[in-house]
Amino acid sequence: MKITNAKSRREEIEDSIFINGIGTDFFQMLSANPKAIVFSDLRINKKAIEQMRDKEIILCIQTSNISNSADLQRSKILYMTSKLFDYARSMKLDISFASFARREHELCSYMQMLELAKLIGANEEYARRSISEVNKSLMIK
Repeated sequence: MKITNAKSRREEIEDSIFINGIGTDFFQMLSANPKAIVFSDLRINKKAIEQMRDKEIILCIQTSNISNSADLQRSKILYMTSKLFDYARSMKLDISFASFARREHELCSYMQMLELAKLIGANEEYARRSISEVNKSLMIK
């Protein structure tokens, strides 16, 4: 699975994991049909989430943001991530938990991912399903 961002061409976004950035025309990216989207700013975009649900686009929650932060910043990220998770779940959106590690020390084991998902608000059953089944569906083309 390839990971793309706002600098990617439209054809590169299709069937990829799209990481939105500041100033991204989100709805243009949704029309390019990514397989999943990461809200890097963790803000809830209700219209985008509705369109993601309608197009069956998965929301990816990036866990390395949590594991790489500390103190007050970590509390803020946990709070915003849990609110995003709660809203996406209420809209019946599939959610993936992935580290998107850039360095070796950012990698998480299955059990660490499970605990981070539970910390965000997922119950154990949903966290296991998300980490195994939903993440696996992102890899299959």
